[in-house]
Amino acid sequence: MNVIIDAHLIHAYYLETVHGRESECTGPISPVIERLGAKDNVFLDSGEHIEGEWRALVDPVWFEAWYGDLIANHHAEIIDVGNWSTLLKRLAIDFGFPSSSKDKWYIRTAKTLTDARSEDDVAIVTEDMDFHDPRKKASSAAQREADLARVLWPTRHFSAQARRYRSLVCLRPLGSVSAV
Repeated sequence: MNVIIDAHLIHAYYLETVHGRESECTGPISPVIERLGAKDNVFLDSGEHIEGEWRALVDPVWFEAWYGDLIANHHAEIIDVGNWSTLLKRLAIDFGFPSSSKDKWYIRTAKTLTDARSEDDVAIVTEDMDFHDPRKKASSAAQREADLARVLWPTRHFSAQARRYRSLVCLRPLGSVSAV
């Protein structure tokens, strides 16, 4: 599978592996990261937006070593991505996806893989409410956690609508990725 991984999950991986702490994610991230290179390929944009988000949330010394290994072992690929402004506008209008969000780089990268490179199996691995139901981002923490645990929105609503936009991506909640 071709994956784009949200920065918050890289932070969760850092907490799990370096500090031995459980994250607030719906499942462990370590199994997802361990699949990179063996079963999955992770993609980042050539403008270093995704890399910069990853880097900003963890210890810089740890990141340099971990990311260096990821690149050296060919477990990550850096690609030029399109702007996809029309898609981003539609996502903002139809779903309330924030147009100013840094998360648009995950969408641009995924859309480049699905369209420009004709990759069929692409997933944005995230638990960010902007992807699952952006209009609920202002909900209480308990409500957001309950919504993420159910993950009804991306499977029933977004995935069906994404077909209208030429198979944008398949969103995967963290708990379902390690089993794939």
